[in-house]
Amino acid sequence: MSVPAPAPAPAATPSRAPVDAAVLEAQKENVVPLASGRSAAQLASLSSQSRSGLGLKLAAEHRKFQTQLAAVAFFESEAHWPDGRDGLAAAEVATMAEDPLDVHHQYARFVIGSYPAGASATSRLVPLLEASTRQFLNDQRYKNDPRYLRLWNLYAQKMDCPEDCYRFLFAKNVGERLASLYEEYALVLEAAGK
Repeated sequence: MSVPAPAPAPAATPSRAPVDAAVLEAQKENVVPLASGRSAAQLASLSSQSRSGLGLKLAAEHRKFQTQLAAVAFFESEAHWPDGRDGLAAAEVATMAEDPLDVHHQYARFVIGSYPAGASATSRLVPLLEASTRQFLNDQRYKNDPRYLRLWNLYAQKMDCPEDCYRFLFAKNVGERLASLYEEYALVLEAAGK
């Protein structure tokens, strides 16, 4: 009779150091709250970096996403990508081109997470949302994609008259099968006292 070997111990999960609440407390008036919340670790990281170091890191991330967007646009028009161009492999660009909205969505998420004070000229969020929403407006793959509607909802929040944005979405049949379209529009109407 053989004795079963003991089960291996579960792998230890890397523990994160607790976030110093004093760091967050000093910056709280500069943070725009999000309905989904913000990562305390990310906020602490952003506030603990030097201005110049943070600026360089954010600029590098912007360049990375802009390079990816340009590569996908090139691939869609030329049906190929020179392997290694701009540091991107042809297979990587082909994968991104299968779902081009994903790069736009990831870029917007990066901006929102990395600029806790909200949209500004430095964050480039509004031009990104404007370009992203316009680019996929007639793409049937994304008419009822939650990510695409999320970009529109973010864009509407930055507009002077978000109600007009939602009327436009209804006219173009964007998000008509998604509950969040109706929820966000109802919030806009409620805020306007309608």
